[in-house]
Amino acid sequence: MRECGVCWYVYDPQVGDDVWQVPPGTAFDELPPEWRCPRCDSPKERFLPPREEAKETRPQTLEDVYRDIERTKMKDVPILNAALRVEAVGFQPFAGGLLGALVTPWSVNVVFFPPKGPPAPQLGRARALPAGVVTFLPQTLPGLGEVELLSLFSPALEFVDQPAAVACAQECLTLLLTPPKDEPPAPPLPSRRELFGLLRR
Repeated sequence: MRECGVCWYVYDPQVGDDVWQVPPGTAFDELPPEWRCPRCDSPKERFLPPREEAKETRPQTLEDVYRDIERTKMKDVPILNAALRVEAVGFQPFAGGLLGALVTPWSVNVVFFPPKGPPAPQLGRARALPAGVVTFLPQTLPGLGEVELLSLFSPALEFVDQPAAVACAQECLTLLLTPPKDEPPAPPLPSRRELFGLLRR
């Protein structure tokens, strides 16, 4: 693909160009020399590789915020698990936002970065996940605004090391994002004749 540096029209080889009657499957380098941008008439030389999508930085910022919390508010708190460190786990797009987990020395939480909208009620917001409806509690964090938390483990003293905590967080995410299996169908009820036969026995 190539993108016009003037109007940001994207030439997609799989689509071609109807204006210049370029058939699908024509690579940008195979376009005729006289070809120009069908939107703004810029020459081929003004086309650039497509701009990269903005990198998702919120999980990294979340880690930075919680490392600061560990150094300040949680310093010397007795429930800290010395085998654990702050780590964002498995973040992925979900319901217009971003869903993942966060391991810290004192807790393991599912974290949801909600899409823009009204703030969540203080008592929490019910979210429909594939596994069912759960309630996330809101928290406002510096540099991130409002995020929503679902506590999995607090404190997190049962984990022997970081890989164990990360594996557990990832497994919990997988379970939450997996629809429940259909229950096996109940056996059919006996007919009236079968019921009568059972009663006679």
